[in-house]
Amino acid sequence: PARKVQVSTGIEHWGFAMVAAASLCRAAICLVAAVQATTTVKPTHNSTAGTTAAGTTAAAGLGTTAKTGHGGNVTKKEVSYFVVDTYNHRVMEWKDCAKEGKLKAGGHGQGSKLTHLKFPVDIAIDSHHSNSLVIVDRENHRVVDWPNGATQGTLIVGSDQAEKGKSPHDLSFPNGVTIDSNGHIIVADTGNHRILRCKRGHRDCTVVVSGKHYNKDEKSHGCGSYDLHSPEDVEVTAAGKYIITDKYYDRVLQCEVNGTDGHSHGHIIAGGKTEKGEKCKKDCYGKKLHELYYPEGTAIDEHGNYIVADAYNNRIMKWAPSASQGERKVGKEDKYGSTLSLLHFPRGVVVDQGDYVIADAMNHRILRWHPGADKGHLVAGGHGFGSKEKQLHLPDAVAVLHHSTTAPTCPPVSTASPTSLVMPVVLVCMAFASVS
Repeated sequence: PARKVQVSTGIEHWGFAMVAAASLCRAAICLVAAVQATTTVKPTHNSTAGTTAAGTTAAAGLGTTAKTGHGGNVTKKEVSYFVVDTYNHRVMEWKDCAKEGKLKAGGHGQGSKLTHLKFPVDIAIDSHHSNSLVIVDRENHRVVDWPNGATQGTLIVGSDQAEKGKSPHDLSFPNGVTIDSNGHIIVADTGNHRILRCKRGHRDCTVVVSGKHYNKDEKSHGCGSYDLHSPEDVEVTAAGKYIITDKYYDRVLQCEVNGTDGHSHGHIIAGGKTEKGEKCKKDCYGKKLHELYYPEGTAIDEHGNYIVADAYNNRIMKWAPSASQGERKVGKEDKYGSTLSLLHFPRGVVVDQGDYVIADAMNHRILRWHPGADKGHLVAGGHGFGSKEKQLHLPDAVAVLHHSTTAPTCPPVSTASPTSLVMPVVLVCMAFASVS
C-alpha cells in the first residue's frame, strides 16, 4: 500500500479536504447529473432486534447482536435505521421501504448550540432511557442525549462551551460510543487516547483504558502491556471486556480492565501482527488477510466473531476468536466502487440478525448485506451526496431499532443513481482532495 500518513485524531484532514474539493466539483457534477441512469434496488427488512452504530449495544434488549439467525419462517418486524449523516450535521431516520429520511436531530447546519450538531460521527440507542439517541458530536467535543421528538440535545459528557479538554468530564474529538449492560455510556475519547465510562447525572467519567499519550507522566492503563492510540470505536461484551478499534495501530484489541488476578489484560483480536503472528511494532497496515488498514469500527456477530469495517481496504472482514487472519465478507480485493457489489470507505458496521448493516461513507449510503451474498441492498441514501431528505453526505454510522409491528412488503424502488454516471468527475475530485 501507499506510505501511511500518521495522524493522531483520525483522518479528518482528508475529510475536510474532501468538502473543499466537493465545492469545486459541484458545478461539474451538475452538468452530468441530468443524465442519470435508473437502477432498481429492493430494500430489505430482515431484522428482529435493534443494534447500534459501529457495532455496539443493542437497542431492544441487551447485548451486541440479534440472537435470531436466518433460516426458517422468521416473523420480520418493522425496522428504523438511524443514520449519522456526518457532513449534513444531522441524524436521519429511514424506515422500511422509505424513499427518504426524516430528520431526528440537528439539521440546522454546523453549530455549537445544543440545537445543533457539528460533524457527528457515532450513535447509540439507549434502551434504558426510552430509546433516546446518544450522539457523538465530534467537533463540539461532546456526547449528547437526544430524546425522541426533542428539538435539542442535552449534554452527557464534554464541554458546555464546545471546547476540547482532558479532564474527567471533558473530551477531545471523540469518535465512538456504546452503552453497557448497566446503562453506563462508554466513550472512545479519541484525541485523549482513552476510553471513558460515564454515568448520567455524574459530572466526571472514569478512565477505564488509556494509552501512554493520554498522560506522558503515566504508563498505559487498562489493557495489560498494550498501548492505546486514537481509539476509533468501542463496544463492551456481555462479560464486560472492552473491544477497542485501535485505528492508529491498525488493530482491534480486547481489554480486560479488572482480571481475576487483580490486573488488567489485553490481546490483539484482529490486525496488528506480522504474517508470522508476531506483534507488529510499526507500519502494521496492509491489505493481506492478516492485516487491516485504518479500521473504523467493530461489531460482534451471534457466533462471537468480530466484524471489522476495514475502511482503507474498502472491505468488511470477519475474524473468528483466536484467528491468525480474517475472512473478507464484503468487498473485493483492490477494488472500490459505487455498484451494490462494492464499497467505498466503509466507516461503520452493525450486525443485525446475521446481516451486516454498513455505513458506506464515500458512496453516501447505507447497505444491508447478508454474508455470502454477492451484493448488498440499499436501505438509505444512494442518491449521490447532498442535503435533500433522500440524500446523505459521508455518513459515519448507523443504528437499527425494531418496532412491534410487522415489516411491510417493500416493492422494488427506482432510484436515480447519479454516482454511477459522474464517477469520472468524482474520481477527479477525490484525487484533488487526496493531495489537498
